[in-house]
Amino acid sequence: MWWILSFLLIVVAVEYAGAQDSMPLVNTTHGQRIYTEQFPPGSEQLELPPVAIFSLYMGHVSYDYLTYTIASMRYNPNVDFVIVNVGDPEAGGVNPVAREAARHGVRNMILLELSIEQWRERVYKYLGINVPFTLEWYYKMCDYKPTLATLFPEVLQKKEYAFWGYGDIDVVWGNVSRFSHLFQGQHPVIISGWFHSTGALALFKNDDTYRNMFRLGDPVFSQLLRNKTYHNLDEHGIQVAEKNMIKNGEYSVSHIVREAKRDGNWNWNTGRAWQDHCFMDAGDSNQWAGPVVWQNGALSVVRGSDSFPPGRELLFYHRPSGRLNYRPDLRESLVEDGLKYGFVLPDWTPVMSRHACKVPYTSDTHANARYMHSYAPYHSQECYGGAVNKPTDKADLMPNAYPY
Repeated sequence: MWWILSFLLIVVAVEYAGAQDSMPLVNTTHGQRIYTEQFPPGSEQLELPPVAIFSLYMGHVSYDYLTYTIASMRYNPNVDFVIVNVGDPEAGGVNPVAREAARHGVRNMILLELSIEQWRERVYKYLGINVPFTLEWYYKMCDYKPTLATLFPEVLQKKEYAFWGYGDIDVVWGNVSRFSHLFQGQHPVIISGWFHSTGALALFKNDDTYRNMFRLGDPVFSQLLRNKTYHNLDEHGIQVAEKNMIKNGEYSVSHIVREAKRDGNWNWNTGRAWQDHCFMDAGDSNQWAGPVVWQNGALSVVRGSDSFPPGRELLFYHRPSGRLNYRPDLRESLVEDGLKYGFVLPDWTPVMSRHACKVPYTSDTHANARYMHSYAPYHSQECYGGAVNKPTDKADLMPNAYPY
């Protein structure tokens, strides 16, 4: 049976296979890639200093893939993930975040549960803003992310964190330690995007200046926190409807940080191509990058591109497919298999599973290869899809759209 598993893993690898400022460049003429290596030489020997990453969520946390999000945190022991959950209408029961942390033995996740009134009091105490919050303010919470270090000083006093940051909860984490070269003090602000800060993850040196960077946008920044409208203050200030933009994003964190680095003569991390950022999302996978595999705590873009060779690592994956689309009776065992053998994003397909099955068609090659190829664990609909478990028609199969 061992040779069957080995063959299947090779089949999956072949089927799916095909950045930072100090990366070596090669000539891009005649299709040569921009980067030959992703990380600076010797960077794997660097240690990641302690980091605290805050996420803020109002309401009941109900992501279908929350179990994978929380489990991926466990592989980053030098990072404490602080989840602030405000106004859960189902408070009093077991919080899903706490349940999943207990299930996967995640000890580096800190859950802070607050009622809406407790949140209001904290905002008033530390920001001087008296706001009548309700659950309708759930999306407005994104504008408050840059203030989380100020709102929860007791968290950052528990440990000598070198960096603090804010991010989203709808992510899967990769191996943060592989990006340790960014955390050696040369960048007081680390951005996950290419040319500006993103709300998905922004990291700052943990000192008084960088815990309070949002105040450089005051008095307007704090005034904008008083209304229920989301102004994209945690990002570039322009990823909202035009009527909700304020002076072309002038009071957003990205603009504030850009002004600060110009005045302070320092720089954030940035790459030499628009694809060179620390994360991807489902749109990237579907449009140009192809599938990303999570395995043993690391995220890898399996295919290459004009910019990168195959196997480029990601710090995190943002906004994957919203549902696991596993058959209900197989869900728990498929999650276990996904964490054991790995899974493919954006659609959560396990690389291998105890439920791998034969698809109803075979190739026209040698009999043994034909038999083995019929076991296709990456065809999720046939093997462990939703309630309608019918085989894919051969004519409906998508052609290979990725040339690398």
